[in-house]
Amino acid sequence: MGDLENYEIKQVIKYLEENNRRNFLIFIPPHHGTHWHKDIRKIEWDYLLCSNGPKLCGKMNNNFKSIFSLSTHINGDIVIPIFMRPRWWWRWYW
Repeated sequence: MGDLENYEIKQVIKYLEENNRRNFLIFIPPHHGTHWHKDIRKIEWDYLLCSNGPKLCGKMNNNFKSIFSLSTHINGDIVIPIFMRPRWWWRWYW
């Protein structure tokens, strides 16, 4: 989601939905988890990865605080093997 502002998040989520792109292995929230829009809940992911330090961690949106998986502030360097299959892949496969 990069540097998206709150009003832009809704537009990107709409685009993803229209192009059947709702499931992700890794989802990186906008602005290090400090920006939020309710439509983010329409996206599914296996890992919500927040790249932030002590300064930004305190400003993380409470919606992300309740659902984040991994944070560089808490977990340090994060390595996610690219060969891992997301949860939703198995539902599709079987």
